[in-house]
Formats: sequence, structure tokens, C-alpha cells
Amino acid sequence: MNRKKKGNTTSPLPKRASLQETQEQGRVEALQGTSVAFGHRADETSPSEAWDGPSDAVRQSAEAAARVALAMAFCNELAVALTEDELGLVRDRNLAETSAGVCHTHDFCDANMLMLAAFVTCGLAKDEASAISDDMHPLWCAAWELAAEAGFRAEALAAD
Repeated sequence: MNRKKKGNTTSPLPKRASLQETQEQGRVEALQGTSVAFGHRADETSPSEAWDGPSDAVRQSAEAAARVALAMAFCNELAVALTEDELGLVRDRNLAETSAGVCHTHDFCDANMLMLAAFVTCGLAKDEASAISDDMHPLWCAAWELAAEAGFRAEALAAD
């Protein structure tokens, strides 16, 4: 004899929400100011509003990378414009030079135009006729100095 028990001895399983109900609940929560997905309430500062930009360390790393890339591009421009003998003379003359700020690349070419071409290659100037802004002058000088220290050899910069 099979007897059926009256009433349910186990608790019923909770109803599973459909995808549509879940999406609707997400919209309601977003409208109410609670965003589970982003972990903050609408009345709080959002992560994008609180972000002050890259840290000083990130900024310094980016600037260092830009200096090296620009110096390498400048070395490559010089390698195309000058012969190896001329570059050798530039290196020798620069080593013997006693005046600060003198670079003997100018003895053989318009090295400023080659640096400008390097800026274009690196995407820092629109074209070679563009004027480099004053705020780029420190980068220009730092990249030139880096290239000179490497003897205007791009491969020496790549090794660092």
C-alpha cells in the first residue's frame, strides 16, 4: 500500500531567474545607484573620475622610452645621410670638442632636419616642415645627447 504524505518535508528550490529577469534586475540596480559589475555606487566617485593619470613612474618610463626611440631614429637618419667615414670624423671631433653644445654632425649635414625627420618617424611631429613646440625641446636635447653618447650608433642604444 502506497501512502502519500501530506505536505512537503523538503523545502522547495528557489526559482532560478531567467536571463531576461537577470538583465532587468541589473538595469534596476544601475538605476538605483548600485552597480555590482563596477563595484561602486553611483553616488560615489567612479574609478574613471578618481584617476589622475599615470603615476610618476609610468610617466618617467614612457619619457625614457620616447628618448631612446627618438635617439635611435636620429641615429638611423644620420646613418643614411652620412658615410661611415663621416660618422667616424663626427665621433672624433665630438670627443675633441671643448665647447658645450657643439655637435660636429652639422659639419656634414643639416642635423636639425634629420632630428626633425626622427620626430616624424616616431610620430611626434606631423611632417618635417612642422615646427617642434617649445615643450618638446627638452626631449629633442635629451635624445640628441643620448645619440651622441652612443656614438650615433642605433645598435648601441638598442643594447642598453
